Amino acid sequence: MEAKGVKSLIFFVALYLVALGSGCVKPNMIAHGGDQFNQSNPKQSKKLSTYFNAAYFAFSMGELFALTLLVWIQTHSGMDVGFGVSAAVMAMGLISLVSGNLYYRNKPPQGSIFTPIAQVMHLNPFLFNSCCFARAPNELHLLEMHVLPFIISA
Repeated sequence: MEAKGVKSLIFFVALYLVALGSGCVKPNMIAHGGDQFNQSNPKQSKKLSTYFNAAYFAFSMGELFALTLLVWIQTHSGMDVGFGVSAAVMAMGLISLVSGNLYYRNKPPQGSIFTPIAQVMHLNPFLFNSCCFARAPNELHLLEMHVLPFIISA
């Protein structure tokens, strides 16, 4: 049975929202957690490194859980139970995040959000037009000569 019309629209909107959520949650949660540590304090600086390791481990374990146990639940108990378990776990995560709101160290935004976007857009045509698509094997050195200095200085 093929989805058409409104069902197809709902499917693709849901798919794009999942991709948007995956692309936004991880980097923002990592940055938010990193902001909670004072980097000038040596003890907190060491804890920051531990936090990043623990956060990536937790993300990986969540993905492992979703790709194994959750799929098994959906196969044996039905899709509705699987989505219910997913929704319950996401609700617990949201409650956990919101409950610590009074204790978070929040940095006020500095500068314009459009500045780094403009910097990337300005650099983008140079990167892709002059070096990333080598026309011959002897032109591959252009990547080293032209791109790396921009990446290192950025």
